Amino acid sequence: MFGFLITDKEPPEFIDGECPEDIILYIDLSDNTALVYWAPPIGRDNSGEPPIIVEVHGYEPNTRFKAGAPHLVKYTIRDATGNIGSSCQFMITVNCKDINSRSKSKSYHTYKYIICVMSSVLLNFSEYAIISQNSYIQW
Repeated sequence: MFGFLITDKEPPEFIDGECPEDIILYIDLSDNTALVYWAPPIGRDNSGEPPIIVEVHGYEPNTRFKAGAPHLVKYTIRDATGNIGSSCQFMITVNCKDINSRSKSKSYHTYKYIICVMSSVLLNFSEYAIISQNSYIQW
């Protein structure tokens, strides 16, 4: 009597196009955060069983991210026999708001400022206000 031992050596993979692109957005609250959603990547394995997909840093979709340095989101994929496939990774960058507005009237104002409060310190605020045709103030 003969027996066969089949060993799975093929790693699982993320389905093409399932790894999100980098995400860049602006803060949406005064606490310098933005709510970020992405569709988690889907993978497949030759065994027909669903692969194990884990985000390495603990990030989850529909989470608030702080402004500042980009956040690396990295998913790994493996199958039940321990084969590890290529990772899926993308960056989330939350920027401060750049607000430009102009109001036209007899005495109009032009505003340009960037708002972002980090550790309770206003990072950048430069402003010009035109108070008549020939004069302006800067603060």
